[in-house]
Amino acid sequence: MSVDDTAVCDLLFEISNEDRIRILLCLSESPLKPARLSQRLGQKSQETSRHLSRLEQTGLVSKGVDGLYRVTPFGEVVLTQLPCLAFATHNKAYLKSHTFAGLPPEFRVRLGELVGATPIEDPLESVYHLQETIRCAQEYVWNVNTPYFSSGFPHIRAAFDRGVHGRYLRTKEHVVPPPMLEDMERELGPGTSEKYLRFGQYEERRTPRVDLILYMSEQQVGLLAFPLVNGGFDYIGFRGDDEATLRFCGDLFRRLWADGVPVHHA
Repeated sequence: MSVDDTAVCDLLFEISNEDRIRILLCLSESPLKPARLSQRLGQKSQETSRHLSRLEQTGLVSKGVDGLYRVTPFGEVVLTQLPCLAFATHNKAYLKSHTFAGLPPEFRVRLGELVGATPIEDPLESVYHLQETIRCAQEYVWNVNTPYFSSGFPHIRAAFDRGVHGRYLRTKEHVVPPPMLEDMERELGPGTSEKYLRFGQYEERRTPRVDLILYMSEQQVGLLAFPLVNGGFDYIGFRGDDEATLRFCGDLFRRLWADGVPVHHA
């Protein structure tokens, strides 16, 4: 897109009006005549007609021979872009302090799928949801560079014991902190990773760099977090169990996993 793309600017101007957005969303559910549309929106008929005229001129809606107004295919495409703007607007404070530059471009345009995700604003809350994710997992847990925490080791052991499969993508620098090694060996036992690797229940891959944290199961996303603009993580981000959030994060994990190099423990 060029900065002098007046057609895009004109379109953004038309959909910047709250009433016109409401009309588009209402008509996307079912075609309506102006009188019925006015009643549904609680608007005066003249006001509704004026907005419909502008939307029709822009090509977002059309009037059929039956007198019903409908969203055009062009309007349907425009509506599909609104969730991304909604996500950015609702999470403006987070986006001002965190960078999404490390997110693959094809996922940046899909950020609207996270509109149903719940923001996490406290690192301690993140730890809770990480533990809940692995505690409730029945099929798998997928992990991208999630920080270690000692209170999670018993849940990891229990998950392995009930047959949960694990996939772990990490950078070379992301290792168990030395003070936690004793806790990990006590809870999991020595050589746990190697044992479950042999069983095919655990897979590990390494990547040179990954600028996000992701922890999820088949049931929920415990944490999706991005780095601060000045570097490092504050371990706040998003969680969710709705279909769109699970699909986005599942696709993202598979994309990053495909680029990882398998780790073969001795």
